[in-house]
Amino acid sequence: MLTITVQDAVAVGDTIDLGPGGTGAGAFLLTPNGTANGWSSNGNPACYGEMIITAMDVTNKKISGTFEYKVWRATDNTFKTITDGVFTNVTYATSITSGGSSTFTVKIDGVTFTPAIIAGTASFGTLIISGSDNQGSKAVGVVVPETVTPGTYAMGTIGTSYYGSYNANSSTFSVSTSGSVTITSHNTATKNIVGTFNFVAGPLSGGGTTNNLTAGAFNVTYQ
Repeated sequence: MLTITVQDAVAVGDTIDLGPGGTGAGAFLLTPNGTANGWSSNGNPACYGEMIITAMDVTNKKISGTFEYKVWRATDNTFKTITDGVFTNVTYATSITSGGSSTFTVKIDGVTFTPAIIAGTASFGTLIISGSDNQGSKAVGVVVPETVTPGTYAMGTIGTSYYGSYNANSSTFSVSTSGSVTITSHNTATKNIVGTFNFVAGPLSGGGTTNNLTAGAFNVTYQ
C-alpha cells in the first residue's frame, strides 16, 4: 500500500515536498494488513520526495498528479524508491465539518488535548473519527470499519481495519503500533458513534519517539 499525507492546501502546478524537510510525507507498506513496519519518506536525511498537482476539478472535487519518493525503515535500516507515480481523478474534500454537539478528548503523554475541530467521515467502507486544533496541524484520529458494531478491537498500524494516528504538528505523522478501541454504540441510521480508545503512536518506519494516547473518548455524528 502506498499513501501520501499532505498538510497544506494545494493548487494546480504546486510541487509538494515529501522529504524530511517538507510538510508532507510518502509511505509504503509491504503488507496491506499492516503486520509489519512500513517505510516513510520523512524519517531519514537520505530520503526525498515530491508530489506535483497536474489538474484539479473544483466543481466535481477531483484531483490528479504525479509523485515519487525514497522511503526508509528504521527497524532494519533499509530504503526503497517509489518512482513514476501517477494518480488521476481522485475524489477530495475541501473542508472538515465539526459534528455540532460531537465530543472528542484524549490525553497525549498525560496532557489532555481537547480539539477545536471534531469530525467524522464515512468513505469507501471506512469511518474516520478525528479531532484537531484550529489549524489542523495537531490532530488525533481513530479509524474503524464503517459497519463496526459494539465491542473492543485491537489496533494495528495503518492498513489494518482498526488503527489510530497522531500528528504532533504539520510535519510529524505517527500511527498506532498497539492499542485498542471500544465501540459503545453505533447507530448507522443517525450516523452517531460512541466509544473509547488508547494507543501508542510511533513513526510509520519504526523506531524514533513514541507517544502514549490514553483516556480517549468520542461521541461523534459523522457524514
